[in-house]
Amino acid sequence: MPLGKLSDRIERRKVLAGVCFGALVFSLLMVLQSFFQLPFYWLLINVFCYGSLVFVIYPCQRRM
Repeated sequence: MPLGKLSDRIERRKVLAGVCFGALVFSLLMVLQSFFQLPFYWLLINVFCYGSLVFVIYPCQRRM
């Protein structure tokens, strides 16, 4: 919902590019977490943030 309102104000392609970049960052953080053995709650935070960005991408592409 907040990304939908943001895409009404800013060009949709820029919002979609930002969402894809954010998903990339959180996926890389999850990979780095496996190397540095960070606490489990960091994985939960990363998965939540990654999922909330990735699940927004599918409806955006479906309407195009």
